[in-house]
Amino acid sequence: MDITITTTLKSRDRWDEKKYGVILIDNFDRADEVLRYLRRQDDYWRNRLYLIREKPLEIISEKTIQDLCDYTSKTSIYDMPKFMEAMRILGIGVFVYQYDKDCD
Repeated sequence: MDITITTTLKSRDRWDEKKYGVILIDNFDRADEVLRYLRRQDDYWRNRLYLIREKPLEIISEKTIQDLCDYTSKTSIYDMPKFMEAMRILGIGVFVYQYDKDCD
């Protein structure tokens, strides 16, 4: 899933520890499925449902997405292509975003 503002933001192809990030999905009712998949590959995702959010109806700027981000702690996604493929198979639209708050 891509998000278009005045430019198109591409979903990240990796997830780094100790940054600020969010996983946006089309429907929050599916968040438990996303979290369950992530916990299978990294138990640090336990109790990190707050990193998964429903995509807002309107995204005005990249700042809109940054405002949804939280500190990622030691969470990891070891194989992003495999994660994205699994979400595609489950029919869950996913957008992965991270940034380094110190670089703003």
